[in-house]
Amino acid sequence: MDLIQQIVNDLVDENVYGKKIYSDLTVNGETATSISDFKTKLGVKLREANGSEGGGGGDSLILSATVTFTDAQIKAFPSNYLQVVAAPGAGKYIMPVYATFKLDGTAGAYSNVNANNVFQFKRGTDYVPYTGEANLIYSWMWEDNSDVWVGFIMAFDTGYEDIGSLENKNISVGIDNISTGDFTEGNAANTLKVTLYYIEVEL
Repeated sequence: MDLIQQIVNDLVDENVYGKKIYSDLTVNGETATSISDFKTKLGVKLREANGSEGGGGGDSLILSATVTFTDAQIKAFPSNYLQVVAAPGAGKYIMPVYATFKLDGTAGAYSNVNANNVFQFKRGTDYVPYTGEANLIYSWMWEDNSDVWVGFIMAFDTGYEDIGSLENKNISVGIDNISTGDFTEGNAANTLKVTLYYIEVEL
């Protein structure tokens, strides 16, 4: 799903803001027949305005990928980084723009969590920095049965890089638990949803 459609869905879904969007609204003169139809029509019109739908505008500039990780995967993050975006192919690299983190740990808190743990993104085997504090995912988020959302503004690639460190590399996520090992406890019902917004850059 591209970023524009995701924004449309988030704005329209009544469970996000608790407001009803009625299906008799029109989009550029076209009447929607349902909430789903309204979202689709609005998404199409926004992409047309963005030059990404029809008429040779090409694909949407900003893409997104969402992965929901299980309790078992969360606990193993310190020793096993997991993919969010697949490698884009030869002659391209992934430039992360923004990411979101939605942890539902309400069913059971985690243990063996180092207070200085860092949630991290990797391109291939190299870390991808994000702006703000180095440790956005505080230990209490894992240890306090949290239902929490975090947003990351990714640091854009600047300066020079070896092509081999960029080209055709996937993006994965994991946790540096400061040599403390994997998390323990938790609950099988816990989940972590990670969404990454990114640009495929031609080299």
